[in-house]
Amino acid sequence: QRDFDDFSRQRLQIKPSGRVHISEVSRAFRQQYARYRTTEQMSDNVLKGYFRAFAKRTTGMKGRQGFYKGIALTEAANAFGAETAGVTRLKEEQERREAERAKA
Repeated sequence: QRDFDDFSRQRLQIKPSGRVHISEVSRAFRQQYARYRTTEQMSDNVLKGYFRAFAKRTTGMKGRQGFYKGIALTEAANAFGAETAGVTRLKEEQERREAERAKA
């Protein structure tokens, strides 16, 4: 439970335009926490239960066919600590927007 709470603080973002499938969350969680890589350490149903509780607590919404609105899965660093291409692209876009705002 504590590991999933840490994961949710680091990788799950509440945003109105967000949409995530429970399988994406499960895959990301298992990649980030090596001790839960297989279902022997934590079953899919337990992991889904943690995510459903998080979703209900934060958005008050129940997912349809595994999709949850209002929640986004953020990019993370790769296994070597370097930023992924998605994270780099997001940072560049944010810097560009800030530069445009400063000019205006």
